[in-house]
Amino acid sequence: MLLAIQPSEEGSRRVLVVDLDVSRPDNWMAPHATRITPAIVRDIIEKALAAGWKPRSGGGPLRFDYRVVKELDG
Repeated sequence: MLLAIQPSEEGSRRVLVVDLDVSRPDNWMAPHATRITPAIVRDIIEKALAAGWKPRSGGGPLRFDYRVVKELDG
């Protein structure tokens, strides 16, 4: 499943296209119940900004990987 994020203000914008590494919830072959909450979106934005995303720079979309389902330790 992909998630697109961009600034809401007018002007130059660069879309962040986030690969969540899960299938869509309506995928009948591999369904899941992962919820994308505002806290997750905030974390994605913070990590993308730290990795160099400049949302008001313009240009083509930036692909960003964010694994929603975290692996358990041990």
